[in-house]
Amino acid sequence: MNPQQLLDALHYPTPETRRISACIIGVVEETSLLIALHEKYTQETDAPTQKIMLWAGKRLIAAEKRGYKTLDEIFRHFGIDRELEHRQTEEEIRLLEQMNAELENELIGKESKAKQKQLLLTAGVLLLQAQQSGGIVAIPGAPISGAEIASSNLGPVRQQISRERTPPLRPSNTDISVWVKRLQNDTDSQMRIASVRELALQNNIKALPILATQYLKESNATVKEEIERAAKILYWSAIYWQMSQDGSLEKEINERLTIMMAETSFVDSTSENGADAHEVINNNEDISEILRRVEAKRR
Repeated sequence: MNPQQLLDALHYPTPETRRISACIIGVVEETSLLIALHEKYTQETDAPTQKIMLWAGKRLIAAEKRGYKTLDEIFRHFGIDRELEHRQTEEEIRLLEQMNAELENELIGKESKAKQKQLLLTAGVLLLQAQQSGGIVAIPGAPISGAEIASSNLGPVRQQISRERTPPLRPSNTDISVWVKRLQNDTDSQMRIASVRELALQNNIKALPILATQYLKESNATVKEEIERAAKILYWSAIYWQMSQDGSLEKEINERLTIMMAETSFVDSTSENGADAHEVINNNEDISEILRRVEAKRR
């Protein structure tokens, strides 16, 4: 189940299929389909279906105002955003270590040249003294066997903290009829809540339309909240699994990581070029004058 499949179902010939699709879109708050839902709403000829589309549309508008996006919720729920932050930190540390190593190598190179000059000068003086005294003189500061090791100024070795995301699960075909029956028929709200939670755990996408339609029938506010949460988890899980299989997940992760790195770079930058951009604009030639010259050349 994904947005495209829900969109396709909105255009299905039978009103019942269109109603279920609109109901799912509303419950899971698939804001990416807001415009498509509105277009279908204006064309819908079946009154009950149009009524559900109106209800779903209002939910999507409210969710859109909150900034709700399915993909963001998937990244949050399954811990992909934490992994992204960890990757960003790893990349920043790698760059810092690289810069530090380059700086240390440069400093060591300069220090080595200075030591060589000092040793040559010292050796010349001591050699002259030795010739005058006829003795053998050890040269202080001469290199010892083995290489000098430059210590890093990054401090102690950083502890690795696991920030791995929850792995995607393949949708199951588990028999859910027992929990569906309890959800639809049990008069005890706690039993209905237990059934809803069990349906979410079974990870069978067939429960999604059942949960969505039951959401409209349910009168208990607490049960409705549980239904919405379970429906979204099933929906997110299905998309998460599909993205992990078709390669779009890693592509989205890389794009978000690139954006995060760029944001950090711009925020941390102290470049005067960016800070005084308005002054650069103000100091440029008048735009009208530039356009006038261009037009003159064209003639």
